[in-house]
Amino acid sequence: MEVKKRGGKRPGAGRPRLGITKKVSLTLTLEEWEKLEESGDKIGHWVKKKLNEEEQTVKGNSVVSSSLYQGLYMSIENFKHRTLTGSEFIKEYNELKEAISFYEKNYGVSANSLWTILREIHSPEMSDLNQEVL
Repeated sequence: MEVKKRGGKRPGAGRPRLGITKKVSLTLTLEEWEKLEESGDKIGHWVKKKLNEEEQTVKGNSVVSSSLYQGLYMSIENFKHRTLTGSEFIKEYNELKEAISFYEKNYGVSANSLWTILREIHSPEMSDLNQEVL
């Protein structure tokens, strides 16, 4: 007895393979779900679009994908700004310290009187308070 084949896929029929895929579960809040529905995309298309979004930010010769790295980039820029501001403050402080030691050595002026003079120069309203304390 001969077994007959009962049909089957013909070559090229159906959807093309995507390669290796993984199914994921996604939990959204009601607000997030409403935003997703407003976009009009299906969930899979929406996620793929967000992953492949290529807003380019050019920084020197390197290109940064802002959709994925914008938060990190901004935090690094903020850190650089705070570091530079801090180093400028330290530089100013060291220069003032050197100037005070120079005046103490060469002119015999005390550090307290120099600080009082500096306070009067930088904030006149504080000089009245300083006189009361000293």
